[in-house]
Amino acid sequence: MAKNKVDWTGFACPKNPFYRSAACRAWFRDLPCHLCGAKAEHHHETLSGKGTALKGPDDEAVPLCPECHSLRHAPGMGRETFWETYGEDWREVVGEYKRRWWLESTANRIDHQHRGNANDER
Repeated sequence: MAKNKVDWTGFACPKNPFYRSAACRAWFRDLPCHLCGAKAEHHHETLSGKGTALKGPDDEAVPLCPECHSLRHAPGMGRETFWETYGEDWREVVGEYKRRWWLESTANRIDHQHRGNANDER
C-alpha cells in the first residue's frame, strides 16, 4: 500500500450516524398533523447539518399529513417559504416536538422501570 494511505478494508461505517428510533417515528405518526389536524406521518425537518440524501435524526421532525407533507416538498417550495406561509418558525416547531418526544419517552421509560421494579419486589 502507498505511503500515507489508509486501508479501509473491512471498516464498517454506518450510512447514517443520526439518531434512529422506531418508537420515535411511531410517536410522531400518532400525533395529528401540525398544520391541519389530520392523521399524520413522520416528516424529517432537520435542525442539524446532514449530508445530501441522508435523512436527519428521527427526533428532528414534525407530524404532517400526506397532503401537507406533499405541499412541503412541492417544486419551488423551500423550507423557509413553506413555514413562513403558515406564520411559523420551523426551528421552534421542530424544537418543541423534539422536546416533547424526549420528555414523554423519558417519562415512559422511568414509569416502565418503576413498575418493573415494583413487580419484582412482590
